[in-house]
Amino acid sequence: MKHLVLSIIFIQFLTLYSKVVAQGCSDAGVCSIQSLRPSDTPDTTFNRNNTVNAGLTFGMSQYNVLVFTPYVEYTRILGRNFSLTGRFNYGLRLGELANTNSPSDFLLSASYRFLNQFTATAGLKIPLNDANKLKDHQPLPMNYQTSLG
Repeated sequence: MKHLVLSIIFIQFLTLYSKVVAQGCSDAGVCSIQSLRPSDTPDTTFNRNNTVNAGLTFGMSQYNVLVFTPYVEYTRILGRNFSLTGRFNYGLRLGELANTNSPSDFLLSASYRFLNQFTATAGLKIPLNDANKLKDHQPLPMNYQTSLG
């Protein structure tokens, strides 16, 4: 009950704060964080309170820019119904105009399960750079930026 009250207060705070912005998951990466992915197979052998994952996502953007995003992710279960996940992304972009790389984004999500069948999840993306990479003092197109800024 305590977590539910805190969640409601947090949501109220967000709705009253005038500078809150939000984005769907198009390319921000929040939808791929552990707490938003359904479990492939439930773990019935033992309960894992701490989970560390590492991986690499790959894609190709406009004008054949190769996009690599290695990540490290940590999930902590805090009780029966509440979990937190943090994820650090690093961005590499390889293309005709330039090759860029730098820390990308830090993603944080919190999930709360209630009534044994519903889960509320909130995510936050913290950019680790300003998406203003340059080559020869000229700004590079967005597909060469390692973060959305």
